[in-house]
Amino acid sequence: MTSEFPEVTRKAGDAHVEAGDARIEEGDARAKADDARAKADDARAKADDARAKADDARAKADDARAKADDARAKADDARAKADDARAKADDARAKADDARAKADAAHVKVDGNPLDAGEPPAFPRSAFPRSSVRGGARWRSRGVLVCALVLGCGGAGWGASLGCGAVNAGAPPHTPDEVTGNEAAPPPIAEAPGRPGAATLPVALVSLTASPQGGTTPRTETGDPREPSGASKGAVPAPGDDGFYEAIDGASAPRPGDAPYGRLYAALRDLEKGRRRDHVRLMWLGDSHGAADFWSGALRSALQKRFGYAGPGFVHLGYTAYRHDGVKHGVGGKWKLRPKGPATSVVTGDGVFGLGGILFVPDGASMAQISLTEPKLTGRLRWDVCYRLNGPNDQVTVALTGSEPVVVKATPDLPPGAVRHLELFGDASATLTVTPTGGAPELCGAVIEADAATRPGVVLDTLGINGARFGTPLAWNEASWAAEFARRSPTLVVLEYGTNEAGDFAADPSRYGRQMTELLTRIRRVTSEVDCLALAPTDRHDTQDRTHLVRDAIRDAAKANGCGFWDTYEIMGGKGSISAWGRETPARAAKDGVHLTRRGYLDLGARLADDVLRGYRP
Repeated sequence: MTSEFPEVTRKAGDAHVEAGDARIEEGDARAKADDARAKADDARAKADDARAKADDARAKADDARAKADDARAKADDARAKADDARAKADDARAKADDARAKADAAHVKVDGNPLDAGEPPAFPRSAFPRSSVRGGARWRSRGVLVCALVLGCGGAGWGASLGCGAVNAGAPPHTPDEVTGNEAAPPPIAEAPGRPGAATLPVALVSLTASPQGGTTPRTETGDPREPSGASKGAVPAPGDDGFYEAIDGASAPRPGDAPYGRLYAALRDLEKGRRRDHVRLMWLGDSHGAADFWSGALRSALQKRFGYAGPGFVHLGYTAYRHDGVKHGVGGKWKLRPKGPATSVVTGDGVFGLGGILFVPDGASMAQISLTEPKLTGRLRWDVCYRLNGPNDQVTVALTGSEPVVVKATPDLPPGAVRHLELFGDASATLTVTPTGGAPELCGAVIEADAATRPGVVLDTLGINGARFGTPLAWNEASWAAEFARRSPTLVVLEYGTNEAGDFAADPSRYGRQMTELLTRIRRVTSEVDCLALAPTDRHDTQDRTHLVRDAIRDAAKANGCGFWDTYEIMGGKGSISAWGRETPARAAKDGVHLTRRGYLDLGARLADDVLRGYRP
C-alpha cells in the first residue's frame, strides 16, 4: 500500500500538469480565436469604411456628372445665346453699314466741302406702270441668243456647260396689251432644252438683244461659246465677244517676268497697240471699302486714263444706299433687298443673287433709273440689264432714252427663277429706266459699257457689299454666280476683304486663308486664265492686336495661290495708323476708326494703281 501511494500521487500530479497545460493551450487557442475575431471585425470595419467611401465616391461622381450635365446644358444655352447675339450683331452691323452708306451717299464732306453724291433724277410720269409704254410703239428683235447653264452628273462626276443658240431673227408686229391698252412686247423666247439626263437648274442665262423699230440695228449673237484655255473639265466656258466675249486670235502671251499680272499686262499691251477687239475687264470683290467705289474707282480711273475709258461696268439697280463713280442713280418707290442682310455668310434661299450678290424686289409701285454723269463716252453703249422672273405674273418694262420701251414677262416655257439679261444699245446721254409692271420681279443690276467692237478699253466692275467677308460670296449659288462671272470674263480679280474679319475675335485667322483659297478655286473652275490680287485689310482702331494676323493669313494664301498681294495695312503705316490718318487735316480716316474718307480712299487707289502698273512694259 505504502509503496503504491507515491506512484498514484505522481500520476495524479502528472495529470494535473497535463490538465494545466491543456488549459493553457486552450487559453492560447481562445486568445488566438479572439485575435482572429478582432482582426475579422477590423477587416469588416475596414470593408464597411471602404464601402462607405465607395458610396461617397459614387455619390460625388453622380454629383459631378450632374454638374457636368448642368454645365453642358448651360454651355449649350450660352452657345445658342451667342449664336443669337451674333445673328443680331450681323443684322445690326448690316443696318449700320446701310445707314452709314446712306449717310455717305447723302452727304460726304471732303476737305471741308460737301461731296456731290449725285441727286436722284426727276422721275417722269412715263416711268411708272400704267403710262410706261404709251405711244403705239413697236418693238422687234433682230437677234436673240438663248443660253442655258446645264449641270449633269455622269461617271466622271459633276459637270457644267453653257449652251447657246441664235433664234427668232425677226418678230412680227404685236397686239396691244390687254391690261394697259398699250403696245406689248412680243412673246418671250423659249428656253433652250437641257441635255438628256442632265438637270437644268434655275440658273439659266437668257440673253435678249433688242432695238426699237427704226433705231440702231442691234448685234445678232451667234456661235457657240468656247472652252477657255486651261479651264478644268466641267468648267463653265468663258463667253465670247461683246455680250459673250469671243477669244482674240493672236493675243499676246504673258511674259515670264510679268507675274503676278502676266495676263493683265498682255491684255493691256494688246489694247494699247490696237490689237485687241474686246475690253480688258477687272472685277473687285470686297466689303464697304469697295462699296463706295472711291478706292476701286481710283484704280478704274487710272487704268482708263491710260488705256481707254470703256464705261463704269456693273452697277446696282434700285439701291438707295449706293454710289458709283460716274453714275447717277434714281430710285422711285420702295425696294426690298434679298438676302435681307447682303453680307451674310450663311446660305440663304436658293443662293441666286446675280453677279453683285444682291437682288432688289419692288415693294409696291417702284422704279429704278441710272445715267452717266461723266461725258467721257461717245458712240454706241451697251446696256445689259439683269433680272429674275419667279412668278407667272412677273413683268418688267425697260426703257432707254431714244428707244421704245421693251416689256419682258414670265412665260410657261421658261423656268422660274432663271437669271436673264436684256441688252439694249444707246448713246452715253441716255437714261435707263427699269419699272416692274407686274408681280414681283427681281433686279440683279446692269452693266454699262462702250461697244467693244468700235471702242475697246478698260472696265472695272465693283462688287463691294457693306459688312462683307470672304464667306459672303461662298454663300452664293456657285453655278449661278459662275455663269454671271463667265459673262464678264475678267482678266484680273481683286479680293478686298479682311477688315470685317479682323473684328471676329473668336475666329482663327487661318480660316480666312482657307476661305480665300476656296473662293479662288470657284473662280478657276470657270477659267484658269485670270490673274488675282489680294489686298490686306486696313488698320482699325478696335482690332489693333488682330489685324496683322488677318493680314498674314491673306498674304500666305495669296502666295500659295499665285496671286499678287498688296499690304494695305503696312502702306497705311501699320498699327495705329488709322488714328493718325484721322488726326490729319484734312483727315484721311473717318471718325468711326474703321472706314476712310474720300481723300483716304483716293490716296490708296492712286498708290494701288501705281504699284499694279509698276512692272508694265509696252
